[in-house]
Amino acid sequence: MFVILGSLPIWPSKDVIKQHLPKVFEGRFENVRCITDCKEIKCKKAQDLQKQSELYSGYKSHNTFKGLVGISPNVWMTFVSGLYGGSISDREVVEKSNFIDLLDHNDLIMADRGFEIQDMLAVTQAQLFIPPKRQSVEDLLSKDECFETIRTANLGIHVERAIKRVKGWHIFEQVLPLSMAGVVNRVMDSLLFVDKLAETCSHLPDEAVSDWLLN
Repeated sequence: MFVILGSLPIWPSKDVIKQHLPKVFEGRFENVRCITDCKEIKCKKAQDLQKQSELYSGYKSHNTFKGLVGISPNVWMTFVSGLYGGSISDREVVEKSNFIDLLDHNDLIMADRGFEIQDMLAVTQAQLFIPPKRQSVEDLLSKDECFETIRTANLGIHVERAIKRVKGWHIFEQVLPLSMAGVVNRVMDSLLFVDKLAETCSHLPDEAVSDWLLN
């Protein structure tokens, strides 16, 4: 299944993104190409101390596989990187994944606080939008910054909705054995392709889906 699904492109063009842009993104965020986030999947503890160090995630307090996912504004899963040891930083994942190479001039990438990759985007002249953050505990956000944070959080829900669909397959709810390290990327890719197909079919008339399956 991976050989067949892996050959299908999932990164949509700008025109396709614009054609399916939800109204909530119009105006301020009409150039959003992708909403990005790093996600982690728990795995069992390695016997080798070096491997333990590579896999241990301080964020999850557990050994994990970590990867970058990208979601289009209309909640299509459009990018998934390879999975790396949980100790890797978000910046390193972005660099190793070659995600930057997919971006075009004036693309807007949305991410959560702490996802500081603006300098990495400069080569393609893409832009990064992250919610405003306080510089210290004493600092208060302005009224505009508060509204901007709320609006961005609402848009970021799209990422969680897409990831929740993937989690609905339940395969990643368990702690993965290290023996899956060599195939977990293929499993993830295949699930994302199936998820996109299911999401697309859910918006088509039953007759159209039946005709496509029969033909």
